[in-house]
Amino acid sequence: MTIIDNCLSFSRIGSAMVISAACLTSVWAAESSQTNKIEEVLVTATKREQALRDIPASINALSGAALEEDGAQELADFLNQIPGITQNPLGTDQNRITIRGVGADTARLTTSQTTAIMIGETSFSDPMFSAVSPDVNPFDLASVEVLKGPQGTLFGSSGLSGAVRYVPAKPEFGEWRLKLSGSVSQTNEGEDSYSTSVALNIPIGGDYPLAMRVVHVERDVGGIIDNERNGEVDIDSRDQTSQRALLAWEPTDKLLIDAMYMEQRSFADEMAYSSDTDGELVRSTSYGPSWQETAFDIANLTATYITPFADIVVTTSRISKFLDQHLDATRLVNNASLIGTEVARIQLFQDVEGDTQELRLVSNHGGPIKWIVGGFSLNYTQFFSTTLLNQSSSNLLPLGANILPPVVLTEITADLEAREIALFTDVSWAFSPDWEVSLGLRDYRSVVNGAVVGSGAIILVATASPEYSNVARISESGLNPKASITWTPFDELMVYASASKGFRMGGIQTIADTPTTDVPPIFKSDTLWNYEIGARMSWLEDTLITDLTIFQIDWDEPQMVQRTPDNLFNIIDNVGSAEVDGAELAVNYLTPLDGLTLQVSAAYTDAYTTEDFNSPDGTPVPEGTPLPGTSQWQTATTLNYGFTLGQWSLDTSLSHSYYSEAWNDLKKSAEVLGYETLDARVTARRGWGERELSLSLAATNLDDERGVANVLYNAEDRQDVYYIRPRTIEFRVAIDI
Repeated sequence: MTIIDNCLSFSRIGSAMVISAACLTSVWAAESSQTNKIEEVLVTATKREQALRDIPASINALSGAALEEDGAQELADFLNQIPGITQNPLGTDQNRITIRGVGADTARLTTSQTTAIMIGETSFSDPMFSAVSPDVNPFDLASVEVLKGPQGTLFGSSGLSGAVRYVPAKPEFGEWRLKLSGSVSQTNEGEDSYSTSVALNIPIGGDYPLAMRVVHVERDVGGIIDNERNGEVDIDSRDQTSQRALLAWEPTDKLLIDAMYMEQRSFADEMAYSSDTDGELVRSTSYGPSWQETAFDIANLTATYITPFADIVVTTSRISKFLDQHLDATRLVNNASLIGTEVARIQLFQDVEGDTQELRLVSNHGGPIKWIVGGFSLNYTQFFSTTLLNQSSSNLLPLGANILPPVVLTEITADLEAREIALFTDVSWAFSPDWEVSLGLRDYRSVVNGAVVGSGAIILVATASPEYSNVARISESGLNPKASITWTPFDELMVYASASKGFRMGGIQTIADTPTTDVPPIFKSDTLWNYEIGARMSWLEDTLITDLTIFQIDWDEPQMVQRTPDNLFNIIDNVGSAEVDGAELAVNYLTPLDGLTLQVSAAYTDAYTTEDFNSPDGTPVPEGTPLPGTSQWQTATTLNYGFTLGQWSLDTSLSHSYYSEAWNDLKKSAEVLGYETLDARVTARRGWGERELSLSLAATNLDDERGVANVLYNAEDRQDVYYIRPRTIEFRVAIDI
């Protein structure tokens, strides 16, 4: 298929919207006088508050209030609005997120994330094996910021390819406020879902400004998968509760103290995969239950002291993450269907504790020079265990006599520790009215050490020993620079060029070197350079803005999941090099027709290996192999129209998104993505003074597309297929007092 064919395919709805809007605006342009402008968006993604369009980097900011209106409940509900980023689910709070093609194997959880997940000041990206990746409900968030390109200078090893940053709404001084929200949704071929949310702002008062904000969210997500073996339907329902409390205190006009505690608990009755590759939401490969529980907690304390020359910011965070997963692994075993019952079971457990500290000075004196300088430290401990049990011993006996306990085929446990210390700086100099140059640098030192122990029948066969251990340490250091230059010849145009470097920690292999595996005890850090040129343009008195970015990424020794030569184990290997070439375009148009806005964005991402190599199991991976989880083409189009009807304000929207096909791993085991969705929403609001009632009706995946979000391969070519959620109609009521 040619590029032209691709464009025609994915843009047929988006193009129709653009043409329709163009026709409408041409009709009303002569009669309408445009007085509104597109509002300026402020972000704190660079550790200082700035107008988004003044930053020489690719950043998308989504309003928390807009996400609430759209009925967004999780990442999958809104990341499709941002071309250049994809996600591949593996379970509740287990998403693999790929920005600009820089992604790990979508089918496994072994590698750490290439994309940082941040909540306020705190990163949740594990420096080692990642299992829990927080998926936060956007209720009562100020915004969600998506940073494209490496964030290593300011955020360290957690942001190799970029970051998704949740920004909670802050407590408000001197004002009581209550927000209530509830929703019910019906999914085609699935169970109903429910959610309730409450946020309360409490002004504590006194001589010094003090306020608290508490938030609670509960979700009951209905299942969509039916088990053909036992006749149970909608087996993959899940529950989630989340709460956070924020405190803001201003003891003096120069000192501000912010504190936050947040926790989230999720439980899934079953994993949400189908065994059917033709779009049927059924499973025929399960003989036993497959459930999981995830949890995370965060505590953060930040103090900001304002001096005449700089804001002094001290922040400390403590996080914990927990995963308990029990899976029927029968489908992983050859000829298991001949037995007709559960043959194998996997038990996965992970417990992570970490703390970070940062001290930084942020200039506040104005003038042509702006700067940030600071220091950072990270300490992480991680325990995980993976156990593979043979459940079929009793079933193989005459008459199925239940007299033998399960046999441990493999048990791998790891106690790991990671530490990082760093100094960083970022300086910008506007050396003329039109030109500004920025330089940043991070000097870091990292250490990962620990012990991995393996045992069990398979280990005995592979190593000729009942147990193996891998005790190792990897120490690395380096400089992580970035640079940019910006030209602003007039207010309506900004052009920039930038280069930035990112890195990700190396680690300890979970599989020991044996006569049949030939595995090194460690894997090294990987690094990349991102080069980009961008243009930000404003037209028609700030009613039309366009952003164009062209980029190239050189990724050196990327960490990828591979199989050992005996095909028994997964390992992490540095696999040569890769390159990503791409372009991104975004258009936001506030049309002459009052209340009508159009947003169109598109991304082209060509991500591929640049060296021939053989994976450990001997499979050749030639130069030019596509990187996993990367759609070459993505588009997102939204048409909004708002108007008043009596005492009600109505807002309507129609959105279309498209992903071209991608592969789930370097071997091209299975295609993922390759789908398009159409969503619609109507919201009615009515205010009484400071109070507001909001009613929303939203429909997602109107075409009931069976888009493939992810695929995991098993024995005998069996697949676990994760489909996007079928057509869902949601009704939401919200009250703001």
